[in-house]
Amino acid sequence: MPEDQRDRGDSEPDAKHVDDPPPTEAQDSSKRHKTVAAGELVEAGTYVCTSCGARLVLESASHLPPCPQCYNKKFKHL
Repeated sequence: MPEDQRDRGDSEPDAKHVDDPPPTEAQDSSKRHKTVAAGELVEAGTYVCTSCGARLVLESASHLPPCPQCYNKKFKHL
């Protein structure tokens, strides 16, 4: 086997290819708008109920309460 085809063990298995396209807007959005559940310790910010769309603004890190309007327990962090 030619030397350049032998496995030398020095390859980077998860290296990003230069040709890889940039993330789509939907992929970026999904990373930014992480789904969190009531009861989780979360950072300050705005959370939107996945059921009724109510916005909950937390001014400091705390445990996320259920939605005050519909009692849903899933939110998107904006």
